[in-house]
Amino acid sequence: MRKEKRKKSMVSMELSTFEIPPAGDILVLGKRCPVGAQAAKVMLDTVAPGQFELIRPEDDLIEGVLVKKCLFSKADKESLIKAI
Repeated sequence: MRKEKRKKSMVSMELSTFEIPPAGDILVLGKRCPVGAQAAKVMLDTVAPGQFELIRPEDDLIEGVLVKKCLFSKADKESLIKAI
């Protein structure tokens, strides 16, 4: 008869809620931001699917602007982007 060896392990976990990233209605990402505009869009789509639109203005400092789509019903898209 062979003796079975059993290993015991202890696992400790901590759960917390996932808060929406620092984006209220608009998130502006600079060219030197460590998170790219497309990655930020994917991140926001994970927590708020289909609520944000990525706009890539032709600018030397801004890589992208993520805008909550409901804002476009309150203001003209072009005017809003110019104001940002």
